[in-house]
Amino acid sequence: MKKIFFTLGAVVAMIAATSCGSGVVKSGPTEILLSADQLTEIYSRYSDIEDEFHEGACVVYQGDNNAGLVNLKCQEILPCEYNEIEYVGEGYFIVKKGESYLTREEGVVDCNGKIAIPCEYYDGEYYGDGLFRFATSNSYPYNEGLLSAKVEEGATATFKEIAPFTHKEIEYLGEGLFKFEELEDKKHCVRYGIMNSLGEILAPGETYSEVDSFHEGLAAIRTLNPNNKAEWHWDEIYGYINNKCEIVLPLAYDFADKFVDGVAIVELNDTYNMIDTTGKTIVSFGKNSKPTSLYYLVDGVIPVLFYDEEKGTFHTDFYNAKGEKAISETFLYAMYNDLFDKFEVLRQDQSAVYINGKGEVMDLQFDEDDRDLLIKLLHNDLPYGFKDAYGLFE
Repeated sequence: MKKIFFTLGAVVAMIAATSCGSGVVKSGPTEILLSADQLTEIYSRYSDIEDEFHEGACVVYQGDNNAGLVNLKCQEILPCEYNEIEYVGEGYFIVKKGESYLTREEGVVDCNGKIAIPCEYYDGEYYGDGLFRFATSNSYPYNEGLLSAKVEEGATATFKEIAPFTHKEIEYLGEGLFKFEELEDKKHCVRYGIMNSLGEILAPGETYSEVDSFHEGLAAIRTLNPNNKAEWHWDEIYGYINNKCEIVLPLAYDFADKFVDGVAIVELNDTYNMIDTTGKTIVSFGKNSKPTSLYYLVDGVIPVLFYDEEKGTFHTDFYNAKGEKAISETFLYAMYNDLFDKFEVLRQDQSAVYINGKGEVMDLQFDEDDRDLLIKLLHNDLPYGFKDAYGLFE
């Protein structure tokens, strides 16, 4: 969306220009000092100016939906012919034309106002070093591809197709790699492959049923169990690959999560374990337990829920990356609160508090509705389908 500064920002700038002879506009961590004459000229030609220069270029507006660029000399380097202009880094701006999101076409210009990628695409995203992902339409399937924008000094802007627009989805994984989605296979599952930033295919499109982002040099992968021949089957096995798409931890797990602080949570034969990057088990939590699989190792600890089958009761302990119990107190239930980046816990007396990774009680207002929710989850939901219900942690 366009930033509107005219009613306040323009007035403040004009007052500053009048009283001090100049106005200040940010340029990243620095500030650009504009003279009173420059500010007067800008506001005589444009209805608004954004409050920051990027690589010597700043977005200006004529009316509500006509955006362009000016340089540090307040010279227009891109006419106000676009509905929206967004700086994405390294001297590149994504420009958008069209009133409606469904019909809005996108392209790329550089900080000199040169068109690097024509305004013929949709839903752009920048990955650095001139590499962009775009789609050829705003309707599913999106037909996404990768384009490289190169603008040589004093030359006509050029761009190059790195990956063809034949994929339903392209997503950056880290380590310079992308996963791309193919159509459903004969087992009716979406399949993914992996390519690098040069568009080279490292794993064909039918290789994986999912690929997670890279963390600490490894990415969790999953694929259909080759031992099952059923037409409809969702039995999947997990493993880990490195940035060369080499399998470094075998496709043998029932579940595998990302690595954090050198450890990850995996499931094997209905037992959850914490492993290191070599696959060595640091601690096994047993069959009647489940660690949270999304927010683990927050504050250096991970909550683990244990279920006593004989008594039908639950309790939660916190472990660190060494597999040691990190907090002496045992709780009934714990859930991560992303608002405060702390854990909401139910103590044994069913009082509810926020704690950090050391088990220290935080001086935060605890909502009674949250406490009632924790009790409801514990007493009503968790005993039913223990493994799946604990996914409410996520």
